[in-house]
Amino acid sequence: VDVINAPPSAPGISIEPGAPLVTDVLRCEITSESVDPDGDQVSYTYEWVRNGSETGITEDFVNPQNTETNDLWVCKVVPFDGLEEGPSAEDSVTVHVDVFPHTAAGQDHTCSVQMDGSYACFGSDAAGQLSGPDESFWKLEAGPDFTCGIRFADTSVQCWGASDENQDITPLGSYIDLAVGESHACAVRANAELVFWGSAYDWGDAPPSGVAMEVTAGDDYCCAMMDAGELACWGNPPAADPSGTWLELDAGSDHFCAIGGDGVVCWGDDTYGQTGGAPASGTYTQVSAGWRHTCAIEEGTQFVTCWGDDTYGQASAPTGTFEHVSAGWYHTCGKRPNDTVECWGCLGEDSGQCSPTF
Repeated sequence: VDVINAPPSAPGISIEPGAPLVTDVLRCEITSESVDPDGDQVSYTYEWVRNGSETGITEDFVNPQNTETNDLWVCKVVPFDGLEEGPSAEDSVTVHVDVFPHTAAGQDHTCSVQMDGSYACFGSDAAGQLSGPDESFWKLEAGPDFTCGIRFADTSVQCWGASDENQDITPLGSYIDLAVGESHACAVRANAELVFWGSAYDWGDAPPSGVAMEVTAGDDYCCAMMDAGELACWGNPPAADPSGTWLELDAGSDHFCAIGGDGVVCWGDDTYGQTGGAPASGTYTQVSAGWRHTCAIEEGTQFVTCWGDDTYGQASAPTGTFEHVSAGWYHTCGKRPNDTVECWGCLGEDSGQCSPTF
């Protein structure tokens, strides 16, 4: 007799999420196990192919720093019973950008982005900060007199408006996050590397190494949330990097705030109560630090709570629910669930930044 081995059958597999964003981890999941006729124990090997080319990634996941928008990823899983490989199984997904409607409040102007990536800016155009390209953007950030955005089409960055500190000269590449300060900008590349431009070149300080997930910018500094949830700042931050892990962060002029397990925590200048006025309890989904005030959205109710300088009414949030809020210099704007934009503040300092065109 000839003693033979029967190889295992192909497994069922699925890449999750099925419609991944550039910020998602791709996971190749076994949905149904291989069946081995001999009862042998089956193991699996993983191969990832990106845009038709082998990547050398053999884990069952791919981190977001390896992906870019419009990438076609294929996961190939091969079963093995210790003697023979069975037939492989494959699944594929295309990485895309999903636009979250939001507002970006600057000093004398505001921008708003809709679900399809279309945008409108309103207020002062003294430096050309409203005069952006006729394109769609995934994310916009408004500075004092300039605006930067991540393009929807290829996730590259473009800035317009003031250029006295070369803040409009952006580095090439694909990006997953962006923030602007007084005359500089910081961003996270698709490979999780931190970069900066504008007046940040004068700091003489390099951004931290490692895997960055999110970035924010203040007057003369930037802070990033790294992959383990820790905070790392460079430039001239108003306070030492706080310990702990965080879910979201945002920098104001000379203060910054973050959401952690204990709610909203703020550090830095408290001249106007922009840090000490943070709510002592509660769970929040988003925080936005402005020039001298801060606002946050409460989980569940979706109500906006603001604290700090209220000279122009920028900390006097209206009633009702909001999905996103952005604190600027003398004003604040938020997007309501029905996609309308509402702004408050601007008393005595209104250049039209409180008159949304959406």
